[in-house]
Amino acid sequence: MDAIKRKKIIIIALLVVIVGVALLIAFKLTDYGQKPDDQSGGSLPEFKAPSANLEYKELAPLVSDDELQAIQRARNFAERFGTYSSDLPGENINQLLSQSTDKMVSYLKKIELDYQPGQFKGVTSKSIAQKINNISDTQAEIVVQTQRVESKTVDGKLLSETLYKDIVINLIKSDQQWLVDAAYWQ
Repeated sequence: MDAIKRKKIIIIALLVVIVGVALLIAFKLTDYGQKPDDQSGGSLPEFKAPSANLEYKELAPLVSDDELQAIQRARNFAERFGTYSSDLPGENINQLLSQSTDKMVSYLKKIELDYQPGQFKGVTSKSIAQKINNISDTQAEIVVQTQRVESKTVDGKLLSETLYKDIVINLIKSDQQWLVDAAYWQ
């Protein structure tokens, strides 16, 4: 019985060696795992992007740098003016003072803050589009479209509502900087 076990073990070992040699030969005969050899003249294929030879035309900007600065000022002002929170009452107004003319600063300082202690109320405004109604070297009128999410607590639950409002922003250029002179929610 011992001789039979020994024969089985030898046969299994021979089968494993034969299968291993067959796999090794098959692997060597295929391209799998082979790297190009510099001595045999093989090399990796070179990738050339088809767009490498394209010529691109310079497009004129859609708006001038001055118009872009006015738009950015109007968008920034609309977002900050329309965003407030009962957690930081009046913080949005303080952030707008440096972007405003004296006339607008006077208006902003007169705004009465209507916050009820113990209840959260907040509005987050995001500018989503703008349109230049008119612009000159010293004045501009830009309409900014905003998305406003108004949130408040009612009976311990946070309720939110999304609104879309336009705001007309009048700008005046002073010392090469656009300042907000007036803002009107529509």
